[in-house]
This record gives sequence, structure tokens and C-alpha cells, in this order.
Amino acid sequence: MNKVEFAARIGVDKSSYTKIEKGEKPLQTSAAYKIWQLWGVDLNYLYLGQIGGLPHRLSSTIITHLNSDQPHS
Repeated sequence: MNKVEFAARIGVDKSSYTKIEKGEKPLQTSAAYKIWQLWGVDLNYLYLGQIGGLPHRLSSTIITHLNSDQPHS
């Protein structure tokens, strides 16, 4: 799914989604709730970055992605 489709699924327009993604606009609770309903993404992750409440498959993917972005010594 692309960004436009994602934004539509959570009830925000593309411009607002771009601003949310850049941190220029807060994620409204209604959109966060929709993300939780559709994909099980814990609100603590959305607002605080805590991965403990995420489904295992999602937290594993995030951890793998974060580890691949780390510079290797």
C-alpha cells in the first residue's frame, strides 16, 4: 500500500499525512485509533515509540529494520 492509500484508510488527506510523517502536525487520536483497529499497532508505539505492545511479527520487523540502519563498526 502506498502513502495515499494508507492516509485514506486512516481518514486523513495526503497533505496532512505528509505533515504527520514529518512531525509538523500531531497524529490525531482518531487516526491513531484507526491504525490500531486496522493493523493492531499499539498506541504506545505510535505516540511513545514503545514496541512492547506490538504484535510479534510487527515488532520483529521494526527491530530488524532498525538494526539494518545502524552503522556497522
